[in-house]
Amino acid sequence: MKKKDKMKTNKKLKVKKLKTFLVLIITLAIFVTIIASIGFKPIDKTETSESKLAITIESPLNQTYSTGNVMLKVVASDDAKRMAQSIDGGKTITECYSCNSYALYYLNFDKGTHTIEFYASDYDDKIIQDNVVFTIV
Repeated sequence: MKKKDKMKTNKKLKVKKLKTFLVLIITLAIFVTIIASIGFKPIDKTETSESKLAITIESPLNQTYSTGNVMLKVVASDDAKRMAQSIDGGKTITECYSCNSYALYYLNFDKGTHTIEFYASDYDDKIIQDNVVFTIV
């Protein structure tokens, strides 16, 4: 292959890569626009407000457990837009949408004291929270 042909081929590859990159950026922009338009809003742990919705933590309880195998179960008084929890100050993880309860089985906690923050948001995006502190010995 001649040097001139090789340069043309390299230029075509660069243009093709640039076009692919631009398509990816445009697709991402469309995705972000759609998400914003449907009102997706992650649960913000710092913003809580009054809501008619209430949550009850059924498990774990504020007590000491002899085993690390603990179930998480929380129930809302009405349908929640979203329910989530944060374990020991970690990332807030959404467990369900349009639900009034969820349970996580077979969670194994290390020995020590643990705190779980439970969150629920109503359909007006008002967020309520409750927490539980328990110990594994």
